[in-house]
Amino acid sequence: DFVTLHQVLHFLEDPARALAEAARILEPGGRLLIVDCGVLFPEDSQPGVDLILPDFDYIRERLDQVEALVLTHAHEDHIGAVPHLAPLVDGPIYGTPLTLALLESKLREHGLEDSTECVPVRPGERVDIGPFAVEFIRVTHSMPDCVALAIHTPVGVIVHTGDFKMDQLPLDGRVTDLNAFARLGDEAGFPVPTAEFVRGLMRRTYRLETPE
Repeated sequence: DFVTLHQVLHFLEDPARALAEAARILEPGGRLLIVDCGVLFPEDSQPGVDLILPDFDYIRERLDQVEALVLTHAHEDHIGAVPHLAPLVDGPIYGTPLTLALLESKLREHGLEDSTECVPVRPGERVDIGPFAVEFIRVTHSMPDCVALAIHTPVGVIVHTGDFKMDQLPLDGRVTDLNAFARLGDEAGFPVPTAEFVRGLMRRTYRLETPE
């Protein structure tokens, strides 16, 4: 079977914008890997709303199937809802050192710093998580220590770019690892698919629904 992707989010008045955010869930063979868990910020048409949290109903009856939560970077729309998800699942949280450092204060605010397992990873590492092998790839964004993910599953590879920009002169000197993306294409076994065949690309385009 193909990997199925589910957007987990509470839709309010703007589902087009909602689909651009959210948590992503990969679930080959009934095991779940969650990528990012952020919040949305209200529009002018939503007075009195401070934050919009994901709707966890899809996984609420399947919490024992969640292997882990993997974070791409520490912006609020990617980690803001983690303290609301962490008490529900037993799996660890993987992220780069800066991402986990910024998450730590949120966990502490909710009294979760001792009960939540956070596992630091660095770009270039590949970590086995249940039936998944997650490869962390450095990307440049508007904050440091961001990664894309190459998620190796029993049915192929899903590449999740995370948020990125093509900046060849970042302040920290750490540019997007284009060689890693090229290698993923070379390993695909085209035209004969292999176990490493890239099944899909998840790429977020900010404000896609706004024509201007």
